Amino acid sequence: MNKVYLLALAILGFGTMQAQLYFDDFEGNSLEGYTLYNLDGLTPDDPDLDTMADSAWTIRNITSQGWEFGLSAFSVSWYANDEGPSDDWLVTPGIAIGEGAILEWDAMAITSSGLFRDRYQVFISSSPELDDLGLLAPEFTMGDTGEVDFPIHRTLDLGALGYANETIYVAFRNNTQPFVPGGGSGPGNGGNELAIDNIEVNDETTLSVSKNETFEYVRVQPNPVAQGASINLSVSLNTSETISIEVMNISGKIHTVISNRILPAGPNLISIDRNGLAQGIYFLRLRAGENTSVVRTVLN
Repeated sequence: MNKVYLLALAILGFGTMQAQLYFDDFEGNSLEGYTLYNLDGLTPDDPDLDTMADSAWTIRNITSQGWEFGLSAFSVSWYANDEGPSDDWLVTPGIAIGEGAILEWDAMAITSSGLFRDRYQVFISSSPELDDLGLLAPEFTMGDTGEVDFPIHRTLDLGALGYANETIYVAFRNNTQPFVPGGGSGPGNGGNELAIDNIEVNDETTLSVSKNETFEYVRVQPNPVAQGASINLSVSLNTSETISIEVMNISGKIHTVISNRILPAGPNLISIDRNGLAQGIYFLRLRAGENTSVVRTVLN
């Protein structure tokens, strides 16, 4: 399924609910509902992509560099005669958010050498119109070296940025600078192609972890978890307890179980090996007798 609006995802037994406000994995092979702006009007250097001179963004099946998401939003920045810069916009449909919205997406610069990495920006607007978007500062922007050349999961806390109880439009802008002969051979001089996928907005206000007589607090720190790092779970108990921990994905599939861990009262730190866990959203459910607590984390 490609687009999902306002999907209440109940994780049974968690005692909590996540509201998924928007999700698109582009497997429907359509950009229907999106607004596209092709401001550079340039022709890609690759003859197989010359039709993109009129389309700004399209959907392509990406299989290189460890990208496992299949059909994805795709933009090109390497133009004939090294013209540029790129200026191509992909704007989502309107998304109604509450007070605790989180924006997430997967991204990767497509470049076989690792040298020509696309830059891009993310804007949050109350309108999809270009005149309005052009007045805004980006809420996310890549540095001069561009996006990384491997899949990465990125997040923006929209509530912390001041967006709440409104309808927003999320705009991705490829603004890669052109290749300059003699300008160096490292990342930052020119680009190639950019993949974006799994655009998702969730409402975190419904994802609170209730305090109960057993758990004082449960937190993942830091969150999101850096690529390759273990999951550090901080747990404070009111009394000494024997607990179990389950790690499950957004569909409720259990990947990891830790059973019969005896913890003393007070703060505890538990390190969980993420081996075998792909990038994405996970829930950690803790049980102590009849009491349950849950926390959400993102693995980069």
